[in-house]
Amino acid sequence: MIKLDDENKEELIEFLNRDPYTNLFLIGDLFAFGFNDSIQRYYGFYEGGRLECVLFRFRDDSLHVYGNITEEVFDAIETLVETESFPRIFMGESTWKQVGDRLDHLIDINHVSILSAYNPKDIKLDSGRARVLTEDDAQASVQLLNKHFGGKPIPVERYRDELISGERVSYGIKVDGRLVSIASYVAKTNDAAMIIGVCTDDDHQKKGYASEIVKLMSDDLYAQGRKGVLFYTNPSAARIYERLGYEPYAHYHMIDLKRSKEK
Repeated sequence: MIKLDDENKEELIEFLNRDPYTNLFLIGDLFAFGFNDSIQRYYGFYEGGRLECVLFRFRDDSLHVYGNITEEVFDAIETLVETESFPRIFMGESTWKQVGDRLDHLIDINHVSILSAYNPKDIKLDSGRARVLTEDDAQASVQLLNKHFGGKPIPVERYRDELISGERVSYGIKVDGRLVSIASYVAKTNDAAMIIGVCTDDDHQKKGYASEIVKLMSDDLYAQGRKGVLFYTNPSAARIYERLGYEPYAHYHMIDLKRSKEK
């Protein structure tokens, strides 16, 4: 296992671009943060002088795996799980198919989602309510997201910094001055961006707010020459996103580790 740095950047990007949607987090965060150890680390595994697998550690949040998994890679995954405190592992379908039962002792729940990419449809949803949010909306955004998704609370200052830096772009709808629906995109590359954190306050469900936000955000990205990419896990979400123009691309695995409930 080799810790990658700027000397490996071109090779790493070429390798990850073999599957640019599955690796969107890895590519987008490489563009955003580079090889900044305080935020993220990339590890490479080589066979015959060629890069064959990459492990990507992001903040205290996750480990991403892509490529051909050998015993050396499995050993490295186990070592990272034992020595660091991230609660989940992410990988695409082609990588997951190599795992078998090798990581069963680490896995609590394997959340299998559909990874989809946007191709616009001529659907008019823009009522003029959706807006790009600013750093002044950080507190309200975090309150809505934490209430909806639960789990580890999102720090307000980090969210605000992400909005200021452009690492995150959030769109929202307000009713009577209160933020009631939101979505964001992150991991922006030259060709795509990942749409995350789509939610609506319980008192404003089934009014089309989230659909309007995602459609506007996706169209704005498409106008920039980028495709929106997102995950969904249930049939109702599938119907909504596919009606907007999202087309299934591949399965994606978001794996909660057994220790997650203890953190």
